[in-house]
Amino acid sequence: MKKTLTLAGLSILLAFTLTAPAGAQTQTVPQLINFQAYLTNSLGTPLNGPQTVTFAIYNVKAGGAPLWSEIQVVTVNKGVTDVLLGNANPLTNTTTTPDALFAGGTRYLGVKVGTDTEMVPRKRITSVGYALNAGMLNGKLPSFILPPGSVIAYAGATVPDGFLECDGDPHAISSFPDLYNAIGTMYGGSATTFNVPNYQGYFLRGWAKGAAADPDRDGRTNRGDGTIGDNVGTKQDDAFQGHYHDYHTYWRDYVAATQSGRYFDHLGHGGIDEGITDRILEPIDDGTHGEPRTSTETRPINIYVMYIIKY
Repeated sequence: MKKTLTLAGLSILLAFTLTAPAGAQTQTVPQLINFQAYLTNSLGTPLNGPQTVTFAIYNVKAGGAPLWSEIQVVTVNKGVTDVLLGNANPLTNTTTTPDALFAGGTRYLGVKVGTDTEMVPRKRITSVGYALNAGMLNGKLPSFILPPGSVIAYAGATVPDGFLECDGDPHAISSFPDLYNAIGTMYGGSATTFNVPNYQGYFLRGWAKGAAADPDRDGRTNRGDGTIGDNVGTKQDDAFQGHYHDYHTYWRDYVAATQSGRYFDHLGHGGIDEGITDRILEPIDDGTHGEPRTSTETRPINIYVMYIIKY
């Protein structure tokens, strides 16, 4: 008697991690699909007991040859069965490459019970199944998530897999072709090598592209290949915004009784005041904001990170 099937669920069992720290073990992707169904005979009576079931995955809704198939003896209880596809024949054992089983295009699951013909219509596998393809990344971030040339601030002291430190060092083009295609010899290089940018000790700033947010953009210096000005990779020295300090300069009139004197400020305004000689001195505590901090550069409060670049 012909069997019928109601699909209760079709989902992927998926667990994977990105590149683990040195010494840690990376988890693998379980190559299994969890399949739940309700099986009845042609009269609608639920099946019970062991049933021999053939499962197959196709790239067409009808006809065609399966990309993968397996036979399992499944336990059915009042019509309900729960199966892990890939237990009898690994999902990587396909007629195409393992990473292509769920790589692009729609996939359909065919089910055949015993000697019956395959049930129709085949059941479409939803997009979650394509997550199996994540197992082929081997713990690496794919380029559509983080393209070569992407720079991130990294809180560790050891460069993780898939990245290089932004330290200005040269690297062989043949070793990192994708990164070379992204940045070329912008930061220096030769016929066989290219340099990564050197961000050690630098704050990064968004490319102005003509915007007035960087009024000194045309004065930016060589990035490594002779390019200057308003371009990605060019450099800019530290600076302090131009300004004036107001002041009074006094000349004593030698009036012994009053010690009064004439003064002029930086705009040329003058007047008469008591004979106290003022001048610009070192910055001091204003009584509210604490002792002024001075150093060899102008900088905000900061924390070190390591800049790394995806290859």
